[in-house]
Amino acid sequence: MECSRDNLTKNEYAKIDELQPEYNRMMCPPSADRMWPRKQNFGKCCYVQYHNFNALGYLPFENAFFEGMVSDSGVTVSKKRDCLKLKGERVYLIVGMKQRGHRQKDFYLWCYTQVEEIEAFENENYGVHGTDFICKKPIRLNDLPGFEHFAKHTMGSFAYGLQNAINDPFSQVLMNDKLYASMEKYNQKALRWLADFEDGLEDSDLWLTNKDGRNHPSWFIFEMEPNTSTAYLRVRAISLLWNKKFFIEQFKIFCKRFPEVQTLCIPVAENDEPTDEIAYKAYDIAKKFSNLKVQFYIP
Repeated sequence: MECSRDNLTKNEYAKIDELQPEYNRMMCPPSADRMWPRKQNFGKCCYVQYHNFNALGYLPFENAFFEGMVSDSGVTVSKKRDCLKLKGERVYLIVGMKQRGHRQKDFYLWCYTQVEEIEAFENENYGVHGTDFICKKPIRLNDLPGFEHFAKHTMGSFAYGLQNAINDPFSQVLMNDKLYASMEKYNQKALRWLADFEDGLEDSDLWLTNKDGRNHPSWFIFEMEPNTSTAYLRVRAISLLWNKKFFIEQFKIFCKRFPEVQTLCIPVAENDEPTDEIAYKAYDIAKKFSNLKVQFYIP
């Protein structure tokens, strides 16, 4: 069956639904732009990697933020053999985040990695190592001209994984050097960088920071239940507990604000025992605070 280029993807979706084949069942069939690249060629490469926040549960560099500084050494892991060609190229990272109350995901341009080394792992994955350059402020891409086509057709709704997007004009947005800065610029300023980004998020469950009346940011790791003496360790904060020094310092600050704290509730996964490795670490840390009770709960 012949059809126009504009209808190719639509007809392929329909045929796959009709035939229900055992093979050739990609989540997103290749778009016409991938099969017939545009004649315009803005450069050699513009590789794009996707970070699905809702699937992974964390933001890029999240643990580094809590150290007050970010490393300029980055790594991208992929199964694609294209990685072997990436030395000297750039890999741009886009973060997708579904906020509570939003019908669609928000997509942010986050950083790029200047690739310096390629590592092959035994499990057929490749590690792409290099120097990271972070966006001065993550850019929400959803409403920018050309992004809808870029996301749906060139990136296959981000189901394709690591991919060269140079043939899509939207790649020029990603490749604008004025948007980025060296990671070193944010040493000791990572908390402010993250707090400024979270100012634009409406879903408070995603916040790791809050700001006081003077616009000074602080970590949002513990919550005080109203009209009680019970504090809760927020679920996303549980991954921080390997850093005992950081946890203790932040909890001391919290207790100064809320001296009535008597009980700390620590989240655990359903069906897990309180001796779960992470919860045990939290319990061990909390014991250092006199007269503090520790309880576990299922979020």
